[in-house]
Amino acid sequence: MPFLVIPLICLIVGLVIMAVMMIMFGLIHLLLPIIVIVVIWQLVRGFSGRRTPPHPRPHTDWQDSLHERKEARHVKEETHHDHDDWSDF
Repeated sequence: MPFLVIPLICLIVGLVIMAVMMIMFGLIHLLLPIIVIVVIWQLVRGFSGRRTPPHPRPHTDWQDSLHERKEARHVKEETHHDHDDWSDF
């Protein structure tokens, strides 16, 4: 009985391998023309001279529109540091 199952397993494995190879072959035939078209399109678009640099968007903080700016309180500025800044941690 086990010797009769071996050819069946080989047949199933062969069919799976063949199906995977056919899927890969089909994808290559679909993707290769798409890649060629995209490369040609990029080259033609690059040589046309109509390429404009992207417009930088002005940076606005999303919190600026929520609340008005508050002045800092309880802050003393030191022009001369005699102590180690890391001593507070």
